[in-house]
Amino acid sequence: MMRGALLVGGMSTRMGVRKHTLKLQNGTTLGEHLYDLLTQAFGTQPLLLGDLADDCDWVEGPIVHDDHRASGPIAGINAALSLGYGPLLVLAVDMPYMTLETLLWIKEQNKTLSKPVLWPRLPGRAFGEPLAGIYTLSAQTIMDLAIRNDIFALHQAVPVESRSEPDVPASLIPQFQNVNTRDEWFNFTEVACRN
Repeated sequence: MMRGALLVGGMSTRMGVRKHTLKLQNGTTLGEHLYDLLTQAFGTQPLLLGDLADDCDWVEGPIVHDDHRASGPIAGINAALSLGYGPLLVLAVDMPYMTLETLLWIKEQNKTLSKPVLWPRLPGRAFGEPLAGIYTLSAQTIMDLAIRNDIFALHQAVPVESRSEPDVPASLIPQFQNVNTRDEWFNFTEVACRN
């Protein structure tokens, strides 16, 4: 049975603070908000992936620490898959525009998944979005091989022939926007205030 997984971590150098600790208008953190969305989408507590997960006192589900042979998102995803968790819908914590509707659309794509990985494709992108994608247990072998070869970028680690990349419907494209800087966070909070 598929399960959600929230990916936290990273250096947050451009943002200046850990992204999962950013506060929303209602007082919850961005991490809590996305964790709750994944809980709603799957009806179970999501995994929390990453070494920064220990400071997330709002987590009720399992915490999976990074595979320390690697760095970046592949480290958390591979660690979860190697523990037998999968398939997983992995969501990065820097996507504050994400909605339940969009998560359910990604989840629905799993019904036709015939490859180890599914990355929703946005217009004009060279490859699908790996940080809002589905990873099956068979993807672990692919990622483990990449890590052994010091390949840590997901788009290089997972060969094209191992990916399904359905086009994102136009109405859902804005939900895939991420925030990496204080200016981008400010823009998000301005939009949230208006809505």
